[in-house]
Amino acid sequence: MLRSPRTPVWPMLLAVAACTPPDRTTGPDLPASPGRGPALTTQYNLVRIPAPPVANPLMIPWSGWEARAMNAQGLVIGRAWTSTWSQSFTYAGAGSTLLKDPANQTNPYLATWAQDVNANGWIVGCVRYNGLIRPALWTSPTATPMVLSPPPPFTNSEGCFFGINDQGTVVGALAKADTVVAIRWSLLGGLQNLHPANWRSSLAQDINNAGEIAGVAYTQHPGYVWLDPPRQNGLPVRWTAAGSYTFATLTKGELTAISGTGTAVGWYMPAGSQSQAIQHTSAGNIVNLTANPAIAEVATGVSSKDRVIGIGPSAWTRYPATAPAQVLTASGLANLDLRDVNSCGSIVGSGAGGTGVRALLWIPRYCD
Repeated sequence: MLRSPRTPVWPMLLAVAACTPPDRTTGPDLPASPGRGPALTTQYNLVRIPAPPVANPLMIPWSGWEARAMNAQGLVIGRAWTSTWSQSFTYAGAGSTLLKDPANQTNPYLATWAQDVNANGWIVGCVRYNGLIRPALWTSPTATPMVLSPPPPFTNSEGCFFGINDQGTVVGALAKADTVVAIRWSLLGGLQNLHPANWRSSLAQDINNAGEIAGVAYTQHPGYVWLDPPRQNGLPVRWTAAGSYTFATLTKGELTAISGTGTAVGWYMPAGSQSQAIQHTSAGNIVNLTANPAIAEVATGVSSKDRVIGIGPSAWTRYPATAPAQVLTASGLANLDLRDVNSCGSIVGSGAGGTGVRALLWIPRYCD
């Protein structure tokens, strides 16, 4: 069903939301930003995503769960964990469903890590399979995953898929000897090595429908990166659909996500300063989104409408990207971590409280 840009989405989404009473995050109008009228604060309805089911009756309850990505249709993916294993799940308002293990196995020790979902409901991430962590693709929330068996020279390598576009092209990374290399993969195109020359390691983190890719290159081995890349000695990198690459800045940082318009976001660290949230345009221009250089911020996601989300002392969103930040909150929870924003402006992430980490979903009253 087509919706006008200002159609209220609360009635449709809340009708299938969790039974937990929702919170509401609102605020005053923000001051005007250059080149735009008044930057109005978006009204959000906060949904606390309930715990997914356990894999079998013998498992102890999940100690925490988080939301990691959301597609345009409102399908949320995330993961839940205990002290010994991790399982991924989908959430669509009526409850959560665990993703299947490889070969439809139910052994909870075959852990899964879902990272991204496209408009067709294809989900990518990685699974523990035959003793190794391998990249995986689920072609629907109920499908058994396809597990990538890397060809030479990556035979027996561990790895993970981090991003997928609507054409089904996937990006991620594979470990090789004492390094990690950025990759692109598709069913028809197979595996392509994107690793920049003369760099120790690299990760491809997101891809848009034009085939443009955002990521990072490291001067050293980044270590165990399959869940979250470390923020260390790397440079922000973007690749074209043809596979060529450029470095977004000459200082430490990374690109975390890229929109359909070619706008990438991430962070960089100027000499003697804190990390600063950045926007990197398709023309190669860098816009510093952090208003106060004395605080540390990271841009973690960008929508197809170029709404940007990020974290720092507070969780925030900017729409448009250069507008003043709107702070997001969740009563009773701290250390909010925003992970993804879809074309409507819905945001997913998590927050930590006395009972552990919990998955969160902010639904706007009106689509962007």
